Amino acid sequence: MSVAAFTWTGCQYELKGEDFVSSKLVRQSVQDSYLNLHLALEALREEATAKHKQGPRVLIVGPTDTGKSTLATTLVNYAVRSHRTPAFVDLDIGQGTIGTPGTIGASVVRAPLLPSEKFSNFDNRLLYYYGFLEPSANRDRYNLLVSRLNDALDSRMSDDSKLRASGCIINTCGWADKDGIKHLADIAERLHCNVIVSFLSHHLLEMFKTTHLTDPVRQTINKLFIHPTLSKQAPTDGSTEKPSLRRYEKDGLSFVELNRSNSVLDRSRDIRRSLRDERVFQYFRGIEMALAWSETEVDFGSLTILSVPHKSGLAPAALPHQIGSKHNLLFNLNRVDILDHSPNTLQKIVGQIGGVLLQRQFPYPTKKQVPPSSLLPSITPEDLCLEEASEDVIEKSILSYKNVVGLVAVKGIKKDNESGQIKVVLICPATGPLPSNLLIFGNVGWQYIEQPPLITYH
Repeated sequence: MSVAAFTWTGCQYELKGEDFVSSKLVRQSVQDSYLNLHLALEALREEATAKHKQGPRVLIVGPTDTGKSTLATTLVNYAVRSHRTPAFVDLDIGQGTIGTPGTIGASVVRAPLLPSEKFSNFDNRLLYYYGFLEPSANRDRYNLLVSRLNDALDSRMSDDSKLRASGCIINTCGWADKDGIKHLADIAERLHCNVIVSFLSHHLLEMFKTTHLTDPVRQTINKLFIHPTLSKQAPTDGSTEKPSLRRYEKDGLSFVELNRSNSVLDRSRDIRRSLRDERVFQYFRGIEMALAWSETEVDFGSLTILSVPHKSGLAPAALPHQIGSKHNLLFNLNRVDILDHSPNTLQKIVGQIGGVLLQRQFPYPTKKQVPPSSLLPSITPEDLCLEEASEDVIEKSILSYKNVVGLVAVKGIKKDNESGQIKVVLICPATGPLPSNLLIFGNVGWQYIEQPPLITYH
């Protein structure tokens, strides 16, 4: 296990452990760049407060294992200590710091966060269930969920001037190849970001700007400069070290380049998998995992189970071999499958993490007219290319883009010997009955749960 600590004024520390413990002192750190970035964001917040406008919306982009989550935590804590209430937006579906892996979410932060706490002990979280561990699995669904999250964030900020001026810090996944850059640029547009903090290589950053900016704006951003409040002190040893923070700016849109911290460690696939399992444990049992989760047995026949489609599972006819089939592709990606009450469905959901959706209290009048939400713009069948789908599929597909009440894990199944009913054993974060029997699943498993033998019935 490796731990990195930073001090501004020096400190004394004591290390204990049964195994061999070693330490080393590193005098150069990226923390001064993080602080300078915070000061620049504070200047934007002060301007936003004075002019009653939107504060900084900061998108942090970069490959895996570059320190994006650490920077997000640092910037949020600095903002809170400056008497701000920023929103943290987590789009990293591979780790899931607000919910569990496979979800995106947001939370308003009002108190500093300890490194061990992350963002998981906040009750005002807003969660959307995506259902996979990579955005490319169903990019259209991912983008629509981000848009819904942005609508909710805009709605909240319109009623809270302090939150609006404080802005938000947005953490992203590590998808940083050519397709990933296009994806990140799309996210920046959907969330109306005005500050892009990049751990990308110079080549990928230029690709991002080319994708994100229009030609008139891109042609004016051709001069590299260091903002006076962001400049790093010149090295005193005569070296020519490149500044660790570089900023481009034009018309309120800023690109800030940061260097990867030397204390960031590369994590293997097994370590990432273990961290995901630990995150699920923390969701159901608390940060210290000292709480007992609740197990609830629900009649299988009473559940309405939705399944999110994966792009790789679509039939060849649904894939965009020609331009005319794009509508067909969106039809298959945006809808959800309503699963029947069969043994195959049981086999599909056991060991999976799912979301709990609230049913609407009113029916849909027609396919073309969907009752609007009281807070957010409604999604129409046309938005999802579902004009030709059945009423039930339209209703359930639109519901799948609403925020979830919470998450459950399917531990196993039981069969009542007397009644013959099939019971689904669900792990829940709280006791009591489910708020809804409408569950949605993708393909997010939990290694703790072992696949039991399938119960067959007629």
